[in-house]
Amino acid sequence: THQAAVGRSGQRIQVTMSALQQNFGMDCAAVAQHGQLYRLLTACFLHNGVFHILFNLGYLYTLAPLEAGSQGPFLTTFLLSGIAGNLAFMHFGGARRGLGASGGLCGLIGFELVARLRNRQIREFKTLLRSAFGTLVIGAFLPGVANSAHLGGLGAGICVALVSARRSGYRGALLPWPVLVAALGASPPGRLFVRSLWGALALGV
Repeated sequence: THQAAVGRSGQRIQVTMSALQQNFGMDCAAVAQHGQLYRLLTACFLHNGVFHILFNLGYLYTLAPLEAGSQGPFLTTFLLSGIAGNLAFMHFGGARRGLGASGGLCGLIGFELVARLRNRQIREFKTLLRSAFGTLVIGAFLPGVANSAHLGGLGAGICVALVSARRSGYRGALLPWPVLVAALGASPPGRLFVRSLWGALALGV
């Protein structure tokens, strides 16, 4: 087991993926009863094993051709949709703990559905619609898949797109990455999450 020094006065934290999942994964009780709202965001960047990561990376890879021509609130859409997905999971999901980026990924699909339909790109719209439908069907049959998070993220992405007044899709970032870094740095749990994640990556655990 690897350890890395973090925090004040030589405080040490055991840096393992299980520790990251326990401290920063989606835990409905921790959010609702203890106000650990940061979990709504940090859970979007954690996964339950290599297969889970590869599955979401493959899903993102299939979206890449459709996202390639987009410019702007990619990060905003992903983050807001991920948070909305975790909120939906907390209120409507059967499980009490969760991890993963699929809520944010479904949000990207939701945004693009509106953008493509708005721009009358029917072929791309149908492709995305099939992808969204397939995701929900797979989630309905596979154990341990939170369709509530998928639906929450999809709905949030659609809402972000409807708020956007531009016809040509993404135009200008709504949330530049320095703002995200500053927001994480301003929060003690955010700083701990970044240090722990960096330590886990550096140690190869």
